[in-house]
Amino acid sequence: MDKVLQPGARIDRYGSDYGSFTSLEGTPYEMRAVAPGTDQRPYSVFEVVEPINVKSGSIASWFDEPGGGIQ
Repeated sequence: MDKVLQPGARIDRYGSDYGSFTSLEGTPYEMRAVAPGTDQRPYSVFEVVEPINVKSGSIASWFDEPGGGIQ
């Protein structure tokens, strides 16, 4: 789904700052359905400073996690 993130929106991710997937800040870890141990990787939060077009979608269950978040 195409979406526009507005200034002030905050997104976050685990791992490198150069990855492809983020979620809205505060999305519970289990709803991200990421590989085991990802929560031990660096955690970064980014604040949107100008409108940005993104593609978003529901996170499928995987790695024995329920998913259901938006990335």
